[in-house]
Amino acid sequence: MIGLAEQILVVEKLWKMTNEICGMLIFVPATQTIIGVFIDDNKKDSFNMMLRQYCREKNIKEFCTITEAWMIMGKKDIPLKVMPRDDPNRKEILLICLVSKQGNQSAFAEISTKDGKRILGGWMYNAEAEIKTRYDSCLQYD
Repeated sequence: MIGLAEQILVVEKLWKMTNEICGMLIFVPATQTIIGVFIDDNKKDSFNMMLRQYCREKNIKEFCTITEAWMIMGKKDIPLKVMPRDDPNRKEILLICLVSKQGNQSAFAEISTKDGKRILGGWMYNAEAEIKTRYDSCLQYD
């Protein structure tokens, strides 16, 4: 299994070069494939179905997603009233999710702006905050 700490180091190097992650990057270690995805919200579910099919065809057992995202703090088991992108109290984050048949891991860092420069905050791991994404089910194809 790929390590979350290793992926964070890679993402931090990418961040230092550009101060952004445009769209979404998906890294599939078994095939050494990086997929760059630039999609709007309406196409994310379609992409999810294509990714699931790709994982099934290639017998992929794990992959990593790296994306900028909006996050809001909610309470477990209470549905959101609005999507994070529409909430005025949203926070911008950089999110890393390792999706594996052995179980998922995730981490995020808040993105803030100071003197016009985007700054990446400290990392919070899924032990501290439970994070669910639309890609969690992509390896559930057996």
